[in-house]
Amino acid sequence: MNQPWFTLEDGDGGECRFLRTGQLLRYNNTLPVNNVEVGNRVRVAPWNSVSQQFEGGLGQVIPVDNTNDGLPYPVLEIVNAPEYKLKDQLMYAVGGSQRQIYGLFADVEGANMHWTPLGGVSDDITSLGSTDGNAIIIGTQPGNVYSFDTATGNSNRMPMSLPNPASGSISRLVIQSSSLMFALHTSGFILIYDGSPWQAVSGLPQQSYSALETDWTENPKTLYVATDTSVFSSSDNGKTWENQSTGLPARPHCSDIRFVAQADGSKYLYLGTYGRSSWRTLIPGPQRGGRVSPILGEIARVIYGVIQDGGGLTTGGPVPPWGPEGELVIATAAVLLTQTVPGEVGRSALLRSLQLLQRATTEMLERSNVTQSRET
Repeated sequence: MNQPWFTLEDGDGGECRFLRTGQLLRYNNTLPVNNVEVGNRVRVAPWNSVSQQFEGGLGQVIPVDNTNDGLPYPVLEIVNAPEYKLKDQLMYAVGGSQRQIYGLFADVEGANMHWTPLGGVSDDITSLGSTDGNAIIIGTQPGNVYSFDTATGNSNRMPMSLPNPASGSISRLVIQSSSLMFALHTSGFILIYDGSPWQAVSGLPQQSYSALETDWTENPKTLYVATDTSVFSSSDNGKTWENQSTGLPARPHCSDIRFVAQADGSKYLYLGTYGRSSWRTLIPGPQRGGRVSPILGEIARVIYGVIQDGGGLTTGGPVPPWGPEGELVIATAAVLLTQTVPGEVGRSALLRSLQLLQRATTEMLERSNVTQSRET
């Protein structure tokens, strides 16, 4: 199970993609400069691990070859393991604008970054995906999926076998290998391609899904999906799912979820929301100890949700004082939960939880003594 989510950055965000170079690709809805709208151009900003922030604010606009402009209104995706090169530069990401495909090329560590047109398809592009850059998988507005050969510029439409009705577009693609891919279809399906035609994953109901992602460092790989209210994970290619929403508000309005593997080996999921800020959760290494039971996970989710909501619409008003009984229940749940967290983080959290339990127990005993004194 992942660690609880916590707020990373306030406000509504635009598209954000982390490069392997440690930089962030992003664009926001509006940013006028000298009365010219430049917000919807892709920018790049370096991450400062000491200050824990992106230097230079929104960053610098990345130019498109032979223009003085950046890439507007794009679909963006990172190349997880870049191999494809052009003029000795690696392609670190792919972008789509209307029906045109672009590659983001740069020197080692991200210097001299620029967009290069690669080719196009006959439908408007709504999603992209690529493992190494040699092939790009493209989702489109009419709901088609294409395989694009980067070196030749040739594209082929992939076969699909979808339930009816399945009218919609492909809003997200997750490419784990050339023979295993997943897609988010706006008609309410998560799709899988395993060498046969694209089809709906059997382990999920038809409903509205907002985001799809994978931990591509694992084998078997973990798949993540988000709805408006929750985040789920699957380690068996979508056959079964676990709720991974601990720490989120009761209804966070999830909009996007992204996986990041850092150079030090730590792994994170980043969650974007509509009006509920940005969130991050640590993905632990090999688990030591037991797993969190569904009941404890739900207790933690309710507690964190109430705290994050501050009462509001979820509870109908401000959070009342817990009282000794409530503190004792929460402290007991915290002690049990923290025993499932590995490493120093778990030990530190367990110590704080035990201190809370001791305080709650003392308050209960003192209250009991006062009551008995009054009765006698």
